[in-house]
Amino acid sequence: MSTVTPTRNSGGAPSTDSLVTPSNPVSGHVTIEHTKKTIKAQRVMARVLFGVGVVLLFVESGIRFQLAFGVMAGAVLWLVWLRILRWWEHA
Repeated sequence: MSTVTPTRNSGGAPSTDSLVTPSNPVSGHVTIEHTKKTIKAQRVMARVLFGVGVVLLFVESGIRFQLAFGVMAGAVLWLVWLRILRWWEHA
């Protein structure tokens, strides 16, 4: 096992460039790609939920209409929240 010693940059502070290796990732670091994948997965789930609401609209009347509206409204709110979250993460 090799040890990596920190190098000093011109400012005198230790440089973390030599400490970050594939075997030694920075702890607590979340990449944009990871966030992007979770947001995309949630967008797919929200769209499927919206589709379920649309199907419920045409299956039967009565209480199904209210349930379908609630499901579709929840999916739309989820999609709006994801758009805000994506903006916040990449702003």
